[in-house]
Amino acid sequence: MATTAQARGGRAPFSAAQNQFDQLLGWLRGDEAPPTHGKLEEAIVERGTELLRQLMQGRLDLLFERERSELARAGGEPAVQVRARPRQLENQLGRLVVWRHGFKRGEAPARFPMDETLNLPADLYSHPLRERVADEARRGAWQQVVEHIDERTAGHVPKRQAQELAVHAAQDFEAVYEQQPPPAHDLL
Repeated sequence: MATTAQARGGRAPFSAAQNQFDQLLGWLRGDEAPPTHGKLEEAIVERGTELLRQLMQGRLDLLFERERSELARAGGEPAVQVRARPRQLENQLGRLVVWRHGFKRGEAPARFPMDETLNLPADLYSHPLRERVADEARRGAWQQVVEHIDERTAGHVPKRQAQELAVHAAQDFEAVYEQQPPPAHDLL
């Protein structure tokens, strides 16, 4: 499906991903690709992860452009200030920039509907990356957690933030566990 939406900076939302894919394909067709399957696999995973990051960035850019188009068609309330604001999102594919529109009325804090729609966390780290940190934290020391996240994803979580994410995940788990009804045999 063709779209005429232009990402911030005047490019189509998926142009960087398309360029990355074309480069990857050209590299595979050429003579520079590694001759052994192991090295080839590692190189494709590395380049492929960047392609996936750019695809996700393209989708976020497209959603921003759609939001902007809807705002232009709908007009707006004079008492509401609307401004485009970026925020960063660290995920398993790397760092993304999420552009979204903030709506501010009077002294109330700005509201960002796209943050709500995408279910973005309040801080930098995506929910899947948080889960990955919590899973790694069960297995070893904090330095190993950081190293495993760096080795197995394109995201990066420093040691202190990894500790905070794991503690927060444990608190969430305990809260969910406390909300569960008791097993049927405990009721008898």
